[in-house]
Amino acid sequence: MSARSFLFTAAMGCLVVCGMTGAAQARQPRTAISAPWAVGPDGSLMKDVTVIIVGGRIERVIQGPADVAVDRTIRFESGVISPGLIDAASTLGVVGDNIERKSVFDPDASVVEALDALSPALRAAGQAGVTAAMIRPAPSGIISGSAATVRTISPSGAERIIRGEGPLAVTLGPGSWDVDLGPTSRAGVLHELREAMRAAKAEGGASRLARMARGELDVIVEADSAEDVDAALRLFGQYSLAPVFRHASDAVETASELGQAKALVVVGPYTYSSELRLLAGPARLVSAGCEVAFCGGLPFLEADALRLSAALAVRYGLDPAAARRGLTINAARAAGLGNRVGALTPGADADIVIFSGDPLRLDSRVVEVWIAGERVHQAPPQAPQEADGWKAWEE
Repeated sequence: MSARSFLFTAAMGCLVVCGMTGAAQARQPRTAISAPWAVGPDGSLMKDVTVIIVGGRIERVIQGPADVAVDRTIRFESGVISPGLIDAASTLGVVGDNIERKSVFDPDASVVEALDALSPALRAAGQAGVTAAMIRPAPSGIISGSAATVRTISPSGAERIIRGEGPLAVTLGPGSWDVDLGPTSRAGVLHELREAMRAAKAEGGASRLARMARGELDVIVEADSAEDVDAALRLFGQYSLAPVFRHASDAVETASELGQAKALVVVGPYTYSSELRLLAGPARLVSAGCEVAFCGGLPFLEADALRLSAALAVRYGLDPAAARRGLTINAARAAGLGNRVGALTPGADADIVIFSGDPLRLDSRVVEVWIAGERVHQAPPQAPQEADGWKAWEE
């Protein structure tokens, strides 16, 4: 063979090998996770479900027999596949106060700056099935900055901060009154907020306040009383805005008004010592036409407190499917991430939790937690028979 022929043959061989390597790198492994039950996007329990994961996202969700070519199959003989739970208003991982109060209007403040990504509370929540949390600025001042949604556990290559600039946090009621910095009454707060929104919209530009007034940036309103809810609905209605409400204390009294607005309301946290009228609030809101999302008071309460809030709401009349939505897709919607997390749907991030039973049952345990398509937590079985039931085989 001549030197020229040898070089040509070697070059062609390199192209073939490189092409094969590139194709192998381009093809990402497919994982199938199957279980007898799964939480559907509407919060109902679906029977016999397989979730196909590719590249950290959900590729397909199959109900019934699944004949799909995959690289790895994980089959649970019992249990429920759920979207990762989401805390809709948390201070998980926040160091100290999560806002520095300099003014009653501080739309440019960001809670991300106070986040400690290595906080043990984040991992504890993740191991309890809470895969993400919307960190809301403390309700201090009229506008206290933007919320942020973070993952509780972040595998290699996955984003810790899912959305750094989330809903703008607005507070009405006594939490926004300040004798030194601004208005000292509800009327004064509403006047200042109305004027600030009017001026920002007229001026235009890319400021957070202007974008909120134009409906380009979500808003979450802390409204403790029925009067605050009524004022917020009237004010934001003038701009054709539909804010998410953080409201629990007067849910029974405000259900009709919030229901007419089809509002999404963040409720909780609830404990065994919560008043009965509070525990009945979520059921009343949903019956009136609202959707609810839950916050669990993390990290000040135990990591299971998010599920406890939903379970107590069900005990006092909330439909179980609505409660599961409140732990998953509705909490994602409150954070402005309803198209990315919170549901077992194609294209969504593969943030999923396998529970030993219905997530609303407090005796159901977290079996495994997957974030961005990677297993980040696997709980040890409590008894040999539990190990047999959880996972029959993996290949």
